[in-house]
Amino acid sequence: MVKIILDHNNLHFCSGPCGMLSDECRIQDSNNNYLFELKPYNGNRYPKITYTRCNNDIIEVVNCRICAQCHKKHLDLTEENEIEYLDIDAVKVIKKFILLEVASDNIKQYLKNDSKL
Repeated sequence: MVKIILDHNNLHFCSGPCGMLSDECRIQDSNNNYLFELKPYNGNRYPKITYTRCNNDIIEVVNCRICAQCHKKHLDLTEENEIEYLDIDAVKVIKKFILLEVASDNIKQYLKNDSKL
C-alpha cells in the first residue's frame, strides 16, 4: 500500500476529478463580500478528501477546495461498492495535479509506475 498526499494549499482550481482546469474566480456581491465558486463557499478549505484505489493505495488531497459537481460525486461514491469509481477518480486527480504542474516528482513517478494505466 502506498499513500500519496497532494497538498492543495494556496492553489485555486478544483482539486476533484472533473475537467475544470481554470483558476477559481472570486466575485464580490453588493456588500463587497467575496463569493467563491468552489466549495466550501466561504473560501475555507476541507481538511482532506481521500480516494482509495483498487490496489489499496490511498490518495489524499489535503487543504482542498472542489466544485459542487465533484463534491456531490464524492458524497455519492463513499459506498464500498463504488471503489472502482474512486480508483478512476484518484487517477484523474493525480493527472490534474501533474497537468497543472503542481505535482512533485515522486507523484509523477508513481503514475508512471502504475501498471493499470
